[in-house]
Amino acid sequence: MMPSAQPHVTASDRLKAGKPRTFYIDNLRTFLTFIVIVHHTLYSLVTGWDPLPAYPYGDLATIVVYVCFCSANQAYFMSLFFFLAGLFVQRSLERKGTLAFLVDRGLRLVLPIVVVYLFFSPMSFYLCVIAGRVPEIPAATPGSEIWRIYFSTFRLSHTWFLYNLFLFCSIFSGIFQIPPVKRALTTPPSKTQPLSHLATFLILLSCFAIVFPIIFAFRIAFPIGVWIPALGQLAYLLAYVLFFSAGIGFQHRKIVDRIPINAYLWLLPVMTLTYSGLFGFRGYMLLTDGYLSTLGGVSWQAALDSFLEILFMVFTSAFLVTFFRRFANNPPSAWWKRINEASYTVYLIQQIVILPATVIVYYIPVHPLVLWIISSVISVPVVWLLAMAIKLIPKIDRIL
Repeated sequence: MMPSAQPHVTASDRLKAGKPRTFYIDNLRTFLTFIVIVHHTLYSLVTGWDPLPAYPYGDLATIVVYVCFCSANQAYFMSLFFFLAGLFVQRSLERKGTLAFLVDRGLRLVLPIVVVYLFFSPMSFYLCVIAGRVPEIPAATPGSEIWRIYFSTFRLSHTWFLYNLFLFCSIFSGIFQIPPVKRALTTPPSKTQPLSHLATFLILLSCFAIVFPIIFAFRIAFPIGVWIPALGQLAYLLAYVLFFSAGIGFQHRKIVDRIPINAYLWLLPVMTLTYSGLFGFRGYMLLTDGYLSTLGGVSWQAALDSFLEILFMVFTSAFLVTFFRRFANNPPSAWWKRINEASYTVYLIQQIVILPATVIVYYIPVHPLVLWIISSVISVPVVWLLAMAIKLIPKIDRIL
């Protein structure tokens, strides 16, 4: 499973329990994990992933692909991860009780952060240095000095997601104890009939109407690109909070299960339209040297960019959920089940595979976009095989 790090429930367990099938959730997490890996391979090649520096790729094609692909992913995929986590958090809390729930979250979220910080990230750092790809640190630097340099700066890297998820789960476990909140979330919803397409559209539009003004107001002070250790990009932090909360609310009212099974048919063109508007606008601003004005602050450019991005965020997330619910909700094969189960581990260890792959392909004399493809072809199978090998460790399922 993937960054929601929920207690593992097998396909047969779900069938025996008589619960609605949610195989599509596992498949969707795996798909999003794949996108994360491919996203970070391009990110590492173009802007550099600590400790790798930005690479000197200034051609227009690379910049356009980077903006259209990486910023598109950034607009929805982590928010969708938080939404998926929110779908299961209340059920887990009620089943375990508050103390056991928090202990479980600590094992599944905090402990992996510590392991990545103390082992996988410094190992990645060390490999990049000895390969000569960190300009400020000579390749011949003694290992002890490399470790000292690494630990002299707090580097949470991609595990910011786990930290935030643990923070959100902890806060929710406290809020859930407030009697009116607990009563509201444990009272069965009054309406359980299937939603119409119009009702589905209006619910999504309402989500947009809530998220957009909050995110835009926040970006006035914290533009896209402002990165805070542990919390990640502040420009998206409130979106993560809202999507996590939406997951809790949607699960309580069974909204996902009530959405028409073929809603993806109209969500796809809506998603495509919002994508075209967002990246048509960003492309224009990029070509006219006005791209920085879209990242935040008080300007019509930032307002329009936020408006289009949140539309894309909401409707892309809805499309992916409905599409996978329609086409990827069958019990997986034994092999695919292992792939799904390893996706959370893949997220955790990705850096130790992607950074060395980036160092290797850098020396191949081809276009940077071809390097991206090569790096992805190397990174995806290697990181998944390594993750599946780690999953074979006895008792590791208690954590992963």
